[in-house]
Amino acid sequence: MFSRWSQENFFKYMIEEFDFDKLINYGTEIPDQNKQVVNPAYSMIYQQRKKLIEKRRRLEAQLFEAIENNIDQNINETKKWLHKQTDLKEKIEGLQMQVNQKAEALNKIPSKIKLAYMPEEKRYNRLKKESKMFMNIIKMIAYRAETALVNLIIPVYINHQNDKRQIIQTMLASSANLEPDYKNSILKVTIHSQSTPRANKALKHLCDELNQTEVCYPQTNLRLVFIAPLL
Repeated sequence: MFSRWSQENFFKYMIEEFDFDKLINYGTEIPDQNKQVVNPAYSMIYQQRKKLIEKRRRLEAQLFEAIENNIDQNINETKKWLHKQTDLKEKIEGLQMQVNQKAEALNKIPSKIKLAYMPEEKRYNRLKKESKMFMNIIKMIAYRAETALVNLIIPVYINHQNDKRQIIQTMLASSANLEPDYKNSILKVTIHSQSTPRANKALKHLCDELNQTEVCYPQTNLRLVFIAPLL
């Protein structure tokens, strides 16, 4: 249960913060033509039969009510209720005949069909999923990176239970000055002050942790040095 709860929270957050279910493109592709799907013709007749059965059941309920009401009526009202019962029985029998016809038609049609055998104008396709999968992978990596940064500030951020992700998002969106130092092979990233002293304290701790990784800026030999505002 805890594992399921964790997964639900993960996708809930990903949908809200990372547009995880966002449509990336409108391109389509042809799926495996040997894949079996519900036969559209079968599905249409099945739905028609289902509606007829529902309508018949409603009339049967009205017939039962008419029979019950007729028991307590006087002799003058009996003729009217008998006429209503006869009318309902005729409608029910007519609907039952239609239900039987639909059932016979269903027996002659396969419930499933291969895509290759479907009419071309009704044949299913699907959205291209390569770009969608690629974007989802990037978003999941971004989420994991955000989670790692959150875990780094927990020891020094008192209110981490309530707004730990929000404070990280604010830090990531903060402005910064970039100052390359080619002599010492470093790239200084001076992040601008946050809105509160406790946020600056968390940012200072985060910068110290990140500086220990000694990561270089991509495609350069400049080591990233993160500098937090003075407390």
